[in-house]
Amino acid sequence: MIIMRIKTITQCHPLGMFEGLSAASIPNTAKDLYEMVLVETPIGPYFTDVLSLWRQPQVGERQPGVEDLDELNIEIIRNSLYKAYLEDFHDFVKTKCGGETAEIMGGILELEADRRAINITVNSFETELSKDDKFKLYPSIGQLHPEGTARLALCTDVDQVRAALDPYQDYRNVLVEAGAGEEKSVENSFFELEVQLNKDAFEQQFHYGLFWAYVKLREQEVRLFFLFVFVLRFPCFFSRFFPLFSRRKSNITITLQILISRTLRKRQTARAGGP
Repeated sequence: MIIMRIKTITQCHPLGMFEGLSAASIPNTAKDLYEMVLVETPIGPYFTDVLSLWRQPQVGERQPGVEDLDELNIEIIRNSLYKAYLEDFHDFVKTKCGGETAEIMGGILELEADRRAINITVNSFETELSKDDKFKLYPSIGQLHPEGTARLALCTDVDQVRAALDPYQDYRNVLVEAGAGEEKSVENSFFELEVQLNKDAFEQQFHYGLFWAYVKLREQEVRLFFLFVFVLRFPCFFSRFFPLFSRRKSNITITLQILISRTLRKRQTARAGGP
């Protein structure tokens, strides 16, 4: 038990550490997790909403999100918490901030809500989640809410998801691109949409969305650095690389293509036994 607790603590994110966490027992249910660990933390109120969202199961009935902390239930809890966070954040920028901040941040948060709705739908295939369970996990903001999410909840395969998103031009293109030989994943397509919204935030002045956009673009810059290194090792993933700013696109792409060509030539030479 001690070894398991130490292993669990080492896997926790440093930003989420707080005094007394190491002394807490390892919870077995979502309710135990709240009472032992989260009740006094800033995430506590969100977790209360999550517990109230999922009704207690009847005798002999298994209800996602309220029983053992297995892999499926952990994902349900994580998505429920993020749903509550997005809705609260969106309400804050709309009612407390207003103006340019509400416009910029509202669009960014709504894109994130739609991305999560689509991902939840695709990842729910061949799981125990029902239509009602999926609908509880969808954020109540974004372009897809409520008509789009109602259609997504009924989907059982990717083709049905494409049909449900057909009225939404941006997301229809995302799925079409992702389905063309799987050269571009849905996640990468949404990354590009997010980057564009964050870049657009710098086109306007006197709003707090600039700080959010700057941090998110820096995160993408770090991600692209590691992807750049990965592509040099595995050139087949070249289509997943996209520069953040268009004026740098041609130079970076040409440089990457040259490096990939050199790497491939070296490998061919080594296999042929040449110098």
